[in-house]
Amino acid sequence: MIVPDPIFIFLNGDFNPPADMTPFPSPSSLVIAVDGGAAHCLKLGWPIHVLIGDMDSLAKATLKKVKKANKDLEIVLYNIDKDQTDFDLTLEYIIKKYPNFGRIEVYGSLGGRWDMTVSNLLLPYSERYLTPIRNSRLSKGQTLAPPIMTFRDGYWSVLLLTGPGWTVLNPMPGTRRVSLIPISPRVNRVRLSGDFKYALNDEDLQVGMTKGISNELGPEGGSVFIGSGQLMVTVSHVLVPGPVFKKTPEVLLGFKAPATKSSKSPATTKKAPSAKSPTKKASEDSPKTAAKTPVKAVPKAPTKSSAKKPG
Repeated sequence: MIVPDPIFIFLNGDFNPPADMTPFPSPSSLVIAVDGGAAHCLKLGWPIHVLIGDMDSLAKATLKKVKKANKDLEIVLYNIDKDQTDFDLTLEYIIKKYPNFGRIEVYGSLGGRWDMTVSNLLLPYSERYLTPIRNSRLSKGQTLAPPIMTFRDGYWSVLLLTGPGWTVLNPMPGTRRVSLIPISPRVNRVRLSGDFKYALNDEDLQVGMTKGISNELGPEGGSVFIGSGQLMVTVSHVLVPGPVFKKTPEVLLGFKAPATKSSKSPATTKKAPSAKSPTKKASEDSPKTAAKTPVKAVPKAPTKSSAKKPG
C-alpha cells in the first residue's frame, strides 16, 4: 500500500503561509487542493495531485490553469447539493484510499467564516476518523504519537491530539504561547515535559477547564503526554508569516507522482506519490524529542495554582 507522508491539504479559507513553510513538497508528499484552495497552490507554485470538491468556489479560469499545470491531476467531483463539506469528503477520501497515511497539514482552514473554522477543527475528532487513526497507530506500535492533524496559519499552529501517547513540540528560537484545550469530556493523565513555564503532572483536564490556557514554551522545546481523550493544542509562534513563493522552484518543473493502482471512485486520472511511513516505538513514560536536540532539563516549574498570571 502506498503511504504518502506528509499529506498537504489546501482549503479555500484565508491563507497566510508560515515563515517555516517548506518552499516545495517532497517527492513522498501528496498535495490535495479542496475546491478554491487550488488557487493557493497556484500562488505558491506547488503541484496538485488531487483536486476535490463541488467546484463552487473555483473560477473556471483558475481550473483551466490548474489542469494545464498538472498533467496527471486526479479530479474527484461532487454534486453541489450534498450533506458534507468538501473538507469532510476529503478526509473520507484519504481514509479510504490511504488508511495508513502519515502526517496531515492543513492550510486555508482558519479565519474568515467562523462556522467553517470551528467545523474544520472539530471534524477530525469524529469517530469515523479517530478509529482508523488509532488502528493505524496500533499496527505500527506507536506510542510517540504524531498529531491527528495540524492546521497552519501564519503565526499559529493548531495540533489535534488523541491519547495515549507523547507528542513532541520541537525546539525553536524564542518563546511560544501554548494552550491545551480539552475536546473530549475528560482528558486523562496530561503531562508536560521539557521547557514549559507551568507544570502539569498526570493531571486530568475536563472540557471547559481553562487551566491549560496560556502556558509558555521555551526554545528547548518539550513534549505533551495524554493518557486518554482528545486534546487541542494551539501554538503561537514568534516567527512572522512567510512570503508567498512567487516563482515555481526549478525542482518542480519535472515533478511527477509515481503511478499507483486505481480503485473505483468518482475520479478521473489517478496518480499519487509513495513513501513508507516510519515506525517509531517509545515507552509510554519515556518521551523522546528529536535525537539531536534533547529536551533540556529545567527546574521544577510552578503550577498554575501557585503562580497565578493576570487574566
